[in-house]
Amino acid sequence: EWYKVTESGKSMLTAPYQDVSTGKEIMSVAAPVYNESGDKVLGVAGVDISLDHINEICSQYKIGNKGYIVLLTEDGTIALSSAETFETSRDAVTQQKKMN
Repeated sequence: EWYKVTESGKSMLTAPYQDVSTGKEIMSVAAPVYNESGDKVLGVAGVDISLDHINEICSQYKIGNKGYIVLLTEDGTIALSSAETFETSRDAVTQQKKMN
């Protein structure tokens, strides 16, 4: 999927997937790299980030008394949640979608 940024000209974040070399759940971030004048894509810069690492970073933040961080994919799938239980946050979002 990451190569599509050369066509769209926009950065992208993939849905979570299992890394074949580590077996961990990761997401890939990719962005086009342009020439100096900005009119031609020269290539793509990208990085893979483990969900464990993102969760570690997110766990350091406190949002109010009961708030939590939720990372959603483009289609609204929960990729990561800092809620105490993932199922609780998934159910809350599912219920919210049903109400809308």
